[in-house]
Amino acid sequence: MKIHRVFAFLICGLIALTCGAADQNLSFKLDDSGNFTFDTGVVKGGLQKNGLGEGIRPIRFVESNLPIDISHGLLVPYRFLTPQRRYGFGSWEWPRTGRTGQDGSAELHWASASDRPFHFSTIYQWKAADTLDVAVVFTSETNLEKFELFLGSYFRDFTKAKVYVKDAGNDRAALVEATKDKGDMQLFPRNSDVLTIVNDGRWKFPPYPNDWSIRGGLAAPLGMRQEPRSGATVLFMAAPDDCFAISMSEQESKLGAFYLSLFGQDIKSGRTLVGHVRLVFGKNITEAQALQKYADYREDLKNNIDQALIRRAETVIPKDTSWISPSVPKPNAAGWITLFDGKQLNGCPSAAAEVESGKLSLQKDGALRLDSSLLKFNLSGSNVAIRARVKKISGQNCGLSVRNGLDGSPPTWKDCASWFSGRDFGIGKTINGRWKNFANTQSQENYNGFFEMEFRAEGENLTLKADNKMICNARDESVEKGQFGVGANKGIALFTSIQVQILDDKPTASSR
Repeated sequence: MKIHRVFAFLICGLIALTCGAADQNLSFKLDDSGNFTFDTGVVKGGLQKNGLGEGIRPIRFVESNLPIDISHGLLVPYRFLTPQRRYGFGSWEWPRTGRTGQDGSAELHWASASDRPFHFSTIYQWKAADTLDVAVVFTSETNLEKFELFLGSYFRDFTKAKVYVKDAGNDRAALVEATKDKGDMQLFPRNSDVLTIVNDGRWKFPPYPNDWSIRGGLAAPLGMRQEPRSGATVLFMAAPDDCFAISMSEQESKLGAFYLSLFGQDIKSGRTLVGHVRLVFGKNITEAQALQKYADYREDLKNNIDQALIRRAETVIPKDTSWISPSVPKPNAAGWITLFDGKQLNGCPSAAAEVESGKLSLQKDGALRLDSSLLKFNLSGSNVAIRARVKKISGQNCGLSVRNGLDGSPPTWKDCASWFSGRDFGIGKTINGRWKNFANTQSQENYNGFFEMEFRAEGENLTLKADNKMICNARDESVEKGQFGVGANKGIALFTSIQVQILDDKPTASSR
């Protein structure tokens, strides 16, 4: 595996970058929603640019208007595996940002976060109307053992699936089918050494653990899915050093899955690997034609590296923070100040940095997503109230806090906080990293969906409500002035609205 190798768009990408504008018929464009679209004359479709998204979806053949994808689409980064753990479910859970290049390419970038010590990008470039080159650029921020990045593709009614194996009978290499009698989930390894990775326990991690039926060894990382009535065909091919296994559901399964396992090696912190994949779209592609197209791809991979493309790989895509404002709105007639309304986040100086780190994102449905993070607002008071519509997705708990800030010499962090997890609610206080519990209770209702949580601090009295029902109350003898906050503790929480109220003085920007 070469480090910082050129992205897989190669020849056409190099020519486009050095010679100017790309062929517009082979370029990714932005639609009215700001997402990527393409129409090469052979296939057309889209790719979501920002936020939570899947793979290439939708995509269909132009001439026959035949849809290709189902589920998560084509070439979605799916499982991130080591022998010790699985990181997340799939990349569709994690926010991403995208951009187009002057060469007509499209790029998506996922930042690292507390639950995933790596960042990665996928880059898409049309080499020809029927040929898409894709690169996965992966940088680890910790040492990873035998790391596997598992790319998933899901097909609608493409019920013929083949892989190029070394021994297909009569001592010859050939494309063989993934028939039902060979197992529900089938894996074709590069060689027998790969089986130590396949069988090291990584495929026991939920969700959807797999028990693979091991098939013949790969003659090359080359495979296809085909829709038998029309002959519509999609070829998959990868650089031999990058892909250590091809796997799939049996060919007639409704899952329609086709997978590529990339890397399969130890990665030291700070190291970057690039995996190269090509898709070819056609009709009734024969084995001889598939082998020739793979030979052409191997030749393309030998071309010289353009340093400008390497620099592009190392350039971070700026995150969209236009929905964040440092200013604090005026109170409404009832004294409530809206800090988040599903579109705009106000009064939070740390928000832009949290977006860059991947811990904060605005979802396409208007929900504010927090990943193991605390947002502090530039607004303070002592007798205050904060309310929010919130939903806990995962982790220990999430909640609301008031009277946040540093006091004394040496500085001591303090806050008053309310929290919930399912039916469990509580009120307490953090003093220099130590939690003091004031009150906790279990509600009769299980708050699995969105609900309104309200936390009040009036003098020594602290109260917590859920959907306007009193849950619990407590006392805090030290009445201090401080900032507001919302947080997700060791997990993910969603907020659709956040409002605060200063009960005994005018709202002031915090000096803390």
